[in-house]
Amino acid sequence: MQLVDSDGPAKRAVKSGNLNQLILYFTEAQSANPSAGAEFTDAFMISFQTFCTPYQFVRKLCERYKVPPCPPGRDKEDYDANFKLPIQLRVIKIL
Repeated sequence: MQLVDSDGPAKRAVKSGNLNQLILYFTEAQSANPSAGAEFTDAFMISFQTFCTPYQFVRKLCERYKVPPCPPGRDKEDYDANFKLPIQLRVIKIL
């Protein structure tokens, strides 16, 4: 995925990416990805049909909802609270 600085490093914009990369970026938790806010959400929802079908979009969101299990050596509660749950909530919010 290619990001460009629009008004300094605090404000970044997506220039390009494949479907998987865009879905990953789109579904990051707001706190982890402040640039995936309302403007990006609006632009993505308006334009996603130019690069995928609605079926592909929903299928990719369903795949993204199935966050991989906690990796070995990492605290499961922390992983669930700070990684898994925010992603799943973002996917639900998008749907």
